[in-house]
Amino acid sequence: MKKWFNILATVLGGLSVSACSTTGTPISDAKGTLLNFTEKVNGNQIELVYMVHPDMLRIDYGSGGNYTLFNRKTQTIYDISEADKKVVVIKGKVPEKDAIPEVLEAPSGVTITENASEMLSDGSSIHYRFIKNGETCLNVIAVSDLFPAVEVAMAEMADVRVNDPRLADIDPNSCEHVTRFYAMRKAPTLGFPVRMWSSGGYSRFMGTYRVQIDLTDNTEWHKLPEWY
Repeated sequence: MKKWFNILATVLGGLSVSACSTTGTPISDAKGTLLNFTEKVNGNQIELVYMVHPDMLRIDYGSGGNYTLFNRKTQTIYDISEADKKVVVIKGKVPEKDAIPEVLEAPSGVTITENASEMLSDGSSIHYRFIKNGETCLNVIAVSDLFPAVEVAMAEMADVRVNDPRLADIDPNSCEHVTRFYAMRKAPTLGFPVRMWSSGGYSRFMGTYRVQIDLTDNTEWHKLPEWY
């Protein structure tokens, strides 16, 4: 855990130099949850650090300075590329007060299978397979009641992510489309996704975590870069 305490200090403390713009809404003094994932895409590995807060979700991608902010109040994603000095803004729909959540229906030809996982002996881990026309598009190991609040935040962000114009060219009949537009949105509603992988070379495994993080001494972690 010491390694990730140091990363936490880097992620949060280091922002005081480079961040100044806000995403437009105040951030409460509620505590946050820090999670580390290792993600692989076509053989390329990167460490992801998630900071999840009731008002904001932040993801840092490796050590290059790129990160994502998801303002949960406005349902807006900000993808920040430090190298390109570019911010891509993706807007979602703010739900009406007391609105009944919509049920995410499976696309045509897509089914989900559910089997016991041996990862945890107490039976709380389940292996889900998202299958389209006989092909497994994504495997997910989800653990029930691990981080319920984080599950909600991740599902919210995945719902907004489908509005990303950079995804518009994905073949609607492909497994990639099933993964990005359905499985990534559905998985957090089944439990906390501690492991995800596909036959196409993608994987994301959770590593360490820390809960109840006091963020009141750092006012920069949720801000946009100074050049924006």
